[in-house]
Amino acid sequence: MATATASVTSAPLPAAEPVRPRTVLVGTALACMGIAMYFVGVLSIYAAQRQQTLKAGDEWIPHLTIELTPGVFMWFTALMSLVTMAWAVWSTKRDDMRHALMALGITALFGFAMVNQTVFYLNDMAFPIDTSVASLLLYVAVGSHMALMIGAVIFVGIMAFRSLTGQYSSHNADGIIAAAMVW
Repeated sequence: MATATASVTSAPLPAAEPVRPRTVLVGTALACMGIAMYFVGVLSIYAAQRQQTLKAGDEWIPHLTIELTPGVFMWFTALMSLVTMAWAVWSTKRDDMRHALMALGITALFGFAMVNQTVFYLNDMAFPIDTSVASLLLYVAVGSHMALMIGAVIFVGIMAFRSLTGQYSSHNADGIIAAAMVW
């Protein structure tokens, strides 16, 4: 008696596109949370020390006049840079790399403008760098913000270069979205 064996050959299934774990976005979100906690801590220490000094009846920062105009211009520059960063994300998701690169460049220029405005603000205040708690906390907060802006400009520059080389498109805009999260 002969036994027949059935041989079933199946055609290979088409390769499914792998699901991206979005590690760039998760890592950037965690870094942004850490940065936010740092700034909340610095500002909390500033507020607590200021309140303690004022309760003791002392002046917090004697003989210091702070003009509001440079700060207002910095806020408007920050708002304009948020619009251009959103434009970069929108353009990248629509495969419009010309406008995405233009938006990233304008965002970087706004970042340099904010650093320039911060330096002007510090020079305009003419606040002495000494060993007082007020001086230390003011320069820590402002210096940290300036360092964050410089880092964000570098991050945007790297993402612009990567976009220029074709690494980001509508299928993979994680780096541009991550730069927007930091911004």
